[in-house]
Amino acid sequence: MPYLSIFLAITLTAFSNLLFAEKPDLPKSLSEIIDKSNIPKDAISLVIYSIDNQEQIAALNPTTNRIPASLVKIIPTWVALETLGPSYSWKTEIRTLGNIENGVLNGDLIFKGLGDPFLVIEDLWHIVQALSRKGLHHIHGNFLIDSSHFSPISSTPIDGDPLRLYNVSPSATMVNFKWIDLIINPNSDGTKAQVNIYPNLDNLNLVNKLKISSKPCRGNHPRIQLESSDDLGTITISGKLPRACRNYTLSRTALSSDAYLYGLFKKLLSDNRGDITGVHLKATPLQTLESKLFYTWNSKPLVEIVTKLNKWSNNLMARSLVYSIGAELMGAPGSREKGVKAIKQFLTQQGLDLTGMHIDNGSGLSRSSRISTNLLNGILNRAWRSPLMPEFASSLSIAGKDGTTRRRFLNPTIENKVRIKTGTLNDVSSAGGYVFGQSGEVFSFALITNYPRVERVLGPKFQEALVEWITRL
Repeated sequence: MPYLSIFLAITLTAFSNLLFAEKPDLPKSLSEIIDKSNIPKDAISLVIYSIDNQEQIAALNPTTNRIPASLVKIIPTWVALETLGPSYSWKTEIRTLGNIENGVLNGDLIFKGLGDPFLVIEDLWHIVQALSRKGLHHIHGNFLIDSSHFSPISSTPIDGDPLRLYNVSPSATMVNFKWIDLIINPNSDGTKAQVNIYPNLDNLNLVNKLKISSKPCRGNHPRIQLESSDDLGTITISGKLPRACRNYTLSRTALSSDAYLYGLFKKLLSDNRGDITGVHLKATPLQTLESKLFYTWNSKPLVEIVTKLNKWSNNLMARSLVYSIGAELMGAPGSREKGVKAIKQFLTQQGLDLTGMHIDNGSGLSRSSRISTNLLNGILNRAWRSPLMPEFASSLSIAGKDGTTRRRFLNPTIENKVRIKTGTLNDVSSAGGYVFGQSGEVFSFALITNYPRVERVLGPKFQEALVEWITRL
């Protein structure tokens, strides 16, 4: 009988927690802020928690699963730190098929990527320089690309625009995010528009249909349109550029990941007085197996990667990190499915309730992702109590100081008191992180609002009012 009584008591307590979980638990002053936000309470999920005292300060719809946008990035970044370790790094291998004589490789060069999420143009320049120092200047063969460490992916852009950088899909051999800048100016006599591309890739075709107008250069968006071929190998630019506009820049993506890597490698090799005679092709498993390792590039450590990822909310880096988690914990090739499965397993081992959670690709750039503020707050609490807390907390934006929030949260009363990750999609505004209160306590909070056009004005204003309220605790 005592065991039955204990069982019934536990069951009734759990049922009671479920029964009352969605009842608002809001201090009067906070409730007034929410009322003034003009966001309906049933569109808001919120948890505020004292980490020091391990007690809930406020809650509103904490178990409701909502679209989190980029706030979900705290999940793969924390899980990666805990499972892969802060010093984890990615290797990129340069391999050869053939002999090198007098600086010439008579055969193919293999570029094997293992998923470095931040292999940028400067890194590829260093790789080319390293090859030169080791005596390789000319390649009389093809450029073979081995991206087999990740499963192939073909995804539909969330907004239908394949040229947007946030829509780029992961690849184990991704370089520079496939980033290009289109820099637009009138020519010297002001009669035509000229477009310069950086980096200037000779396998990217630009069709310039821009015209010059005599209208004043106002705002940040002249009437310029971009279209692309299916393979992103040809970009057509049209519209009208006001004659008074100078150095108008559009940052976009171009080419396939393989074509971009080949074009950029070829350019950097040429800039270093080298060349490659062949084309880019997919490396076969046998070619990689029979090749010789010539040079290995090591990425920045994971702790630096997650800082760049969270502070600047980089979608491609987040998606790539999910693939890497999958490859390391579930075996190569990495995939979204393996990564999500590994993340769920780790969160479950931490004693977290994942009911209703769906994190899709880990970046938050998804209309199907769902998560509760209860779960997000649980993750933030466990991250704070982890030995790796300093690494995780420092990856978040210092509100009003750096990252995506550098121009927000400018009230001097919160200066240096908030470490935050925010999220924005159409009809979604979210935020979460840590706040240092005036009492000396540290608080965690998680906020998600799903409401028409909330991301434009109402959501950001509510986030700032909420954070200021917490700092006064």
